[in-house]
Amino acid sequence: SLIFIVLLMTIVVDHMLVFERQRTEKALENWINGRELDSQADLNIDDMDTFWEWVDGVAIPSVLGVKKELNGITQYGVGSRHVLIGDVRMSYTMFNGDSDMQWLLHTDTAKASLTAKPQDYQQAAKDSAKHLVDHKAWDSMWIERIYFSFITYDEYAEAYACTEVWVKVDRYGQAVPIMNSDAVFVTAYPSIMNYIADVLVAILILYTTVKETISLCATMRLGWQEFKDYWDIWNIVDWLSITTSWSSVGLWIGLAITMQDESLRKILDDDNKIKLDVMTLGLENLENIYDQVNTLRVFYLVTHISLALRTAVLVLKFFKAFQSNPRLKVVTDTFTRSASDLFHFFIVFCTLFLPFVLAGHILFGTDIEEMSSLSAAINTGAMTIFGDYEWYLEYPLSRTGQALPSGMPIMLLFIWFFMFHFIVTLVVLNMLLGIILTHYTTITEEVKLLPDAPAIWVQVRRYIAFKRQTKGFIGLDAIDRGLQNDNDMSHKGEDVSEESLQAAFDGMSERQAQWLMTFLRGEVFKLNEAESKEKAKCTHTEIIRAEEDTSMTAFELSRQLDQPDAELGAKLDEMVAALEAMRKECRSFKARLADLQVPNPTDSSDAQATLANLQVPDPTDSIAVKAFYHAADKAEKPILDNSLHANTAPARPDEAPPRTADKAS
Repeated sequence: SLIFIVLLMTIVVDHMLVFERQRTEKALENWINGRELDSQADLNIDDMDTFWEWVDGVAIPSVLGVKKELNGITQYGVGSRHVLIGDVRMSYTMFNGDSDMQWLLHTDTAKASLTAKPQDYQQAAKDSAKHLVDHKAWDSMWIERIYFSFITYDEYAEAYACTEVWVKVDRYGQAVPIMNSDAVFVTAYPSIMNYIADVLVAILILYTTVKETISLCATMRLGWQEFKDYWDIWNIVDWLSITTSWSSVGLWIGLAITMQDESLRKILDDDNKIKLDVMTLGLENLENIYDQVNTLRVFYLVTHISLALRTAVLVLKFFKAFQSNPRLKVVTDTFTRSASDLFHFFIVFCTLFLPFVLAGHILFGTDIEEMSSLSAAINTGAMTIFGDYEWYLEYPLSRTGQALPSGMPIMLLFIWFFMFHFIVTLVVLNMLLGIILTHYTTITEEVKLLPDAPAIWVQVRRYIAFKRQTKGFIGLDAIDRGLQNDNDMSHKGEDVSEESLQAAFDGMSERQAQWLMTFLRGEVFKLNEAESKEKAKCTHTEIIRAEEDTSMTAFELSRQLDQPDAELGAKLDEMVAALEAMRKECRSFKARLADLQVPNPTDSSDAQATLANLQVPDPTDSIAVKAFYHAADKAEKPILDNSLHANTAPARPDEAPPRTADKAS
């Protein structure tokens, strides 16, 4: 893509010759417009009468008033370099669709004038124009558009030019004069460098076409589903690139062929110099030259559009390439993630912007030309957002006490402009920047956490090493297609080894299988490392959320305790009563202990005597133990039972026996 954009710049500069054509066109437009302020077309034509005055006083003398000697032939010069080709063409179109066309020097009136005054082409053209107005109603009020056009040739630039001055008179009576000149060259390849650039571009386009065609055909062999899966966004971009490239090539070939048309080459010699008296050309030759020059104009126009589209697709190709580097795809990821926010922002923006421009059109449309139509108001609003305030500066705030021609107060214009600038430009657009920058900051922080986000020069070095290591290997794209074949997958097992890879892909060497296994282990390690970081990040996030939840719970509890609550008082009363009942139980418990005369556990002799008096059974004698517990239950001595468990731990029949059978234990 980098090589292609350099070559594209070269062929645009060398083939389209935009700068040279623009200079040629400007020279002719300025020449035909007129030099004097009181006769310039754009300042003085406001109806049909003034148009014909300009034709008689400025236009015809400009193209038929200067004689030049070129190659021993008298020609009529236009500007400093150009020569008029044959005649001046006039035409018109009416509101009802009727139209007419005349070559001024080929009318009967002009022929009669030239018979009386040979070689006086200027007077013959004026007489012909006067006849059109007087006898053929070429000044009718029903004419919508009227054209004054002619063809010139510049030997130094080797270029034809078609220049038109046309006046559009709308239904409301406003006349708008427009001057336009289009230059076209007759030499497609002026130097050997043009051929070299074209060959290199053709090789690049052919390489891309062959590569994508092979990939597409291989995918089609895998079945309909794989063919549908092939058409993802980036493959569509590749084919758009191929289509626009070949369309540009085809248009350029058509342009080069048209440059060699016989009607254009007929009046030129091998050095592209005029070789005959062009003022004597017949009507048929003039029509052919006029048609071919206009054909070249169309070819240039369409080629410009095609090359512009090719350039736009080339930008998408760069974005495709950026997907291979995390640092380069930050911009695309930013727009992808912010797409939803941008869409909703655009809705809000339209609800603010459109009412503002509509109000501007309603309030100031009759006074300010930039607000005269809704489309003009929208354009003015957009230009105001980007800092173009020239239209507003024509109505300074010092005139606040005055009004616009319609009576609308200028202060109202100031209020509209201030509110529009503050709300739409300063607030809303800064919100847009905030949305984009927020996502951009998030993505750049994520890139910093990636285990492998190399700089572009590191990636280039790795790529060169990769190409050296994989020289002679089966292409990774072929392996990928085999793995994505749902109908007949190349590698059918889930376990991957060097032997399974060699068995799955015919022709794979042992060295490539070893390289792939090493590569896969490295990728698994990277994935595991990324998952670990992601889990750690999630755990950290959960801890933060838990802390926030705990803080909120404590805050809610504190808030509830701070509030007087009747239920809380009742619960406290219940707790006090329960505590009092527990105190009574404790006092009763102490009395019962005193009655039972529980021995001191630190006095072994006292404990043994007491146990002997209580006739505690041998823990190994299950029958005696049962009898003992039966008697204890009847005597309602649970406290003694607990004491025996704590000191002697006699085992119940349904429990495991104690570790020792000693009574003292």
